[in-house]
Amino acid sequence: MAAPTVVIGWDSADPDLLQAWLNDGHLPNLSALIARGSQRRLKNTVPYLDKEVETSLTELLWAEVWSGYRASQTGFWGVENFAPENYGMLFDERRNVFDYERYRPFYSVLKDSHVITFDLPLGKIDTRSPHTQILGWGGHFPFTESRSHPPERLDAIKQRYGENPVFLRDGGFYWDLDYMREMDNAISRSIALRGDILCDMLNEDAPDLLVTVFGEAHSSEHLFWHLDQPSHPCHDTYKTAFETSPMLRHFQELDATLGRIVDVAGADANIMVFSPHGMNLNNTDMLSMVLLPEALFRYSFPGKTALARGELGKPLPAPVTQLEGGSWASHLRKMATPPSFLQKVCNKAARMSGLFRETHALLSPAELRAQGSNLAWVPASWYQHHWPHMPAFAMPAFSDGHIRLNVKGREASGLVLPAEYDTACADISDFLMTLMDPRTGKPAVEAVYRTREHAMDSGPSVPDSDLVVIWQHRVIDVLESPRTGRIGPIPTYRTGGHNRTDGFVAACGPAWSAPLPENLAAVDIGELTLAAMGHQRTRQQSA
Repeated sequence: MAAPTVVIGWDSADPDLLQAWLNDGHLPNLSALIARGSQRRLKNTVPYLDKEVETSLTELLWAEVWSGYRASQTGFWGVENFAPENYGMLFDERRNVFDYERYRPFYSVLKDSHVITFDLPLGKIDTRSPHTQILGWGGHFPFTESRSHPPERLDAIKQRYGENPVFLRDGGFYWDLDYMREMDNAISRSIALRGDILCDMLNEDAPDLLVTVFGEAHSSEHLFWHLDQPSHPCHDTYKTAFETSPMLRHFQELDATLGRIVDVAGADANIMVFSPHGMNLNNTDMLSMVLLPEALFRYSFPGKTALARGELGKPLPAPVTQLEGGSWASHLRKMATPPSFLQKVCNKAARMSGLFRETHALLSPAELRAQGSNLAWVPASWYQHHWPHMPAFAMPAFSDGHIRLNVKGREASGLVLPAEYDTACADISDFLMTLMDPRTGKPAVEAVYRTREHAMDSGPSVPDSDLVVIWQHRVIDVLESPRTGRIGPIPTYRTGGHNRTDGFVAACGPAWSAPLPENLAAVDIGELTLAAMGHQRTRQQSA
């Protein structure tokens, strides 16, 4: 029997962090794999108009990994989709909306090979394929259903190995040390269980190709990044909470599990380890989810504030590193601007008469959930009832900032005339460049990119957003500008964030005895795998 090809994703594993740990001898099995083969950085970009812009959009990149097509070809720019007819946001963390019927996964061409895929983020069951496919046993919010083909395979895994101890529980509460200790242990158990499952699959199923992803890497970096990084604002507050570094320990456990898999696969196996992108200090949760939506609210309604009102000129409070119970969202709700006397009178009349609704500066998570929203916890969603009355607004986003202009004839209640689109984009971009980080006195925004030439441009080559904001690479918890005043400080959410655009790939084995090609991106992983198995896709690919 031929030795297998095993492709292992370490979800969001940061290449700079890995290299430092490799240099210090902490990851001996990954080091041995690289010594037997080679490694490369993955450089990921997306096209915004005529510019290739570096990206770390997790879901977009996972779709590119499995399909082999770029976002500008498939039209899949992320898991949040805007509905211009009613200003709604379509989002379901348990369902994958990528069109695999049209853009089938790369392994679908391996019709005569025994293929097993296990826990692929943004994966989907390919009903036209005979392969064993298992989704949603674990992973960091993988945007998949929990199901398998054949249907009984997932149930059999749960009966034999148990439920995954991390699945959909790693949202991030770094201030709750009991929760953090529980998640530390849960991630370690999840890594060990996944290793058992994969080794048993190799022994018992003897696949030609085994593809899997360790979402535990993603979970660990989100939760524990601040403990390893002295520059993080939360480091000093929590540095003594653990005797050893949970994040380093988790990656050593990943490395030990890699060693187990290599031993079971055999000396002649082709082994790949990769991550589409890395992580860094999390600045995007605060900037894209909270500060940008509030900045655009104040841009649209001069003199008004909805959240995190501060005063220019006053001494800056220290960064917020401790939250008193509850969730991040509930803490932010306490920072909402209180209603004026007139608003209180009107809301009281609304409650008593029942003839009209109360009005508030921000929608509550409860109101959004009642409307069917799965994004109620994201502060950008709290402004949704204002969007029809704003020239531009920030859409919920998990990485870069994404801004939609409210265009007449495109949105249901559009304000910006298509003929004024260029001017509006330029004015908003200029405004964004005035936003300052008062802790450093430096701009908060690195660059703003337009995504379409004309307001009415549509199709797969353009995302929902009209403008994409790239933030400076540091933790920013407060913004100031003459037009907005001070916004914040606000607390961070997850301390590690997926804002490192580089990924990595390392591979060894007979098929990868020569050095890997230069200039690789996440979209190339499928082609590398197929080439190792002596196959080539028959349709036009971007890789």
